[in-house]
Amino acid sequence: IRTSDPIPPSAAGERAYLRGRALYDQGKFGEAEDALVTISKKSRMYSSAIYLRGVIKTRKGDFKLAAEAMCEIAATPDDDKFTFVVDDRYFTLKDLARLGLAHIAHEQGEYDDAYYHYFQVPEDSVRLSDALFEAAWSMYQKRELATARDLAAELLTQFPTAPTWPEASLLAGYVE
Repeated sequence: IRTSDPIPPSAAGERAYLRGRALYDQGKFGEAEDALVTISKKSRMYSSAIYLRGVIKTRKGDFKLAAEAMCEIAATPDDDKFTFVVDDRYFTLKDLARLGLAHIAHEQGEYDDAYYHYFQVPEDSVRLSDALFEAAWSMYQKRELATARDLAAELLTQFPTAPTWPEASLLAGYVE
């Protein structure tokens, strides 16, 4: 289909997301954002576009706007089907947005806020081990050593095959 031919909004959202993602991968962040903002709320790619726009804002160092994008995803109630199409990717994106908010807070030295966002990741999430590790690291940097110790121990016992297990072991040693 030629880009000048009219297509249904859902297909236009798909095409705009793919274009935006390709531009992002090329490091053309401004052009990627231009493509991503055209995606309709009715598109299943809308929440993915918001997340990627938040990542772009983070890479540009605009943490305030990045946090706003991540909050739009993380703060949306799960039953709000008008705002986001809830499919298999939705909950993964929501967890990634929560981790993104925590990363932003951590990078700004707001360790309590980071800790809060890490603990918004639900217990059934595949990202829970990441959240535990990063929360432990935030608490270590804040010098809340008892909390960091508990979080590292929880990660090490509950997730023995987690990719962050070696780093968590080192962190546990630093805490001691």
